Amino acid sequence: MIKPFYFMAIFWGAVHRGYLLRYLVASMLSPGNLPALDPARKNKFLLATTATDWADIQDEPLFHQLQAHCEVVWFEIPMPGPEDSKMRMQSLGHRLVSERCFADGALGVFLTPDIILSDGSLARIEHYARQGVKVLFSVAIRFSQDPIEQELVSRGRMRPDQPMAIGARELMEIGLANLHSETKRYEFGSPAFAHSPISVFWRASGGIVIYSFSWCPILVDYGALREHDTSTFDEWTLDGDYIYRNFPDARDVMIITDSDDVGMISLTREADLTFDLRPDPDVNWWLGGLVRRARLHALWAGPVMDPLKRDLFLTPVVFHQGGVTPELARCVKDSSAILRGAINRDGHLPLQFVRFVSRTVWRTAMLARQFRSLVRWHIRNRRFVTARVLWRLNLRASKPLIEDPQWKIVND
Repeated sequence: MIKPFYFMAIFWGAVHRGYLLRYLVASMLSPGNLPALDPARKNKFLLATTATDWADIQDEPLFHQLQAHCEVVWFEIPMPGPEDSKMRMQSLGHRLVSERCFADGALGVFLTPDIILSDGSLARIEHYARQGVKVLFSVAIRFSQDPIEQELVSRGRMRPDQPMAIGARELMEIGLANLHSETKRYEFGSPAFAHSPISVFWRASGGIVIYSFSWCPILVDYGALREHDTSTFDEWTLDGDYIYRNFPDARDVMIITDSDDVGMISLTREADLTFDLRPDPDVNWWLGGLVRRARLHALWAGPVMDPLKRDLFLTPVVFHQGGVTPELARCVKDSSAILRGAINRDGHLPLQFVRFVSRTVWRTAMLARQFRSLVRWHIRNRRFVTARVLWRLNLRASKPLIEDPQWKIVND
């Protein structure tokens, strides 16, 4: 029996209802997406939303076009109050729709209202489903909403109540020129490199090479599961360890490694969520590269990441607006070497030694910042740094490394 696709989305409120229609539904209606799927599958769209939103969406032209290609099934969720967690509401919706997918043994496709899919993406997902892929991941990073929407309108790609057909390379051209401030902090060479880099990327001619802990499951074969574990949704969200709890074997997971295959961008307004891009002094000095590597290692080895995410982190994904250039190919090789060294995946050094070096680098960075401030103070006040001050700085630098037990190397 052929398995149906169950597309899933959760939303509430007029703003996100508008996103759902003009971004997600409009792009799903392009010729290479919903219309290209095998009609024998009897596909469904599982929509978790409030009673008010369900009533208001009924008269939308794009919603009627969606119903022509798949049955839309409503799952009611309450309108969250001012004190309610947005993430908990998302988890409630994901629990409801995922349980339906498991009950029917369907092919689940998790989507959000602010996603735009390139033309042909759903046809490619169907191709992988036919090949027996159990889980298909796409990198989930933020792109800046307002300039992208303006560009889509100016190019005639986005028109009121009309399907949106855009190729993967054109979508990447627009998206890569308008990364969200959160994503900009994930560039390895960024002066504002993130303290917790959920993703990290390098630029090269024609695109970027990105590695990530953050994935969107755009295909989940629920028919392959004997049991369905939804405990993640008790206290966490879909991007927690939900997939790991149900598909712990990395061999069951495939990653979209080329944006030509499946092009997907997720839009966020800077007015709703923005990040500070001021330079971080800790990564902008001669040991800054070690600090960046230490941050990557701390996240990879920390308790937040499950083993599946650690296994998949070293998989390079290429987003490009043209062909894959020689510079992009070299960037894949060079960035992979940097990451392997950063997380010590190959076991060249004892983990405790890596931690010791990371902490030493951090303490040295703090000391260097204090020393620079002291020198500037003396210059402003026309004083000289005395031998006594230098002696105190030297003692301050060496004492923690000698006497503090946490700085000593302990064998695993």
